[in-house]
Amino acid sequence: MKGPLTLALTKIGDLLLDHKITQAEDGNPMEGINLQIPEYQRPYKWNAQNANQLLDDIEEAREDDKEVYRVGTLIMP
Repeated sequence: MKGPLTLALTKIGDLLLDHKITQAEDGNPMEGINLQIPEYQRPYKWNAQNANQLLDDIEEAREDDKEVYRVGTLIMP
């Protein structure tokens, strides 16, 4: 591990479209975030249908103008 873990909150649009974390522990955004899921991550759990369902859920939340959509915990290197 490179350093201590940082607790942060983000909006899915900020993460996927703007490549940033909305708010880190210090209250400031974290810029230059590039989310990559390693090939070995969740091969036994996720398939194309699961990924499509997640994207559909996110799109539905956006269309319903939800301010918050909890994806869950993401640990990023």
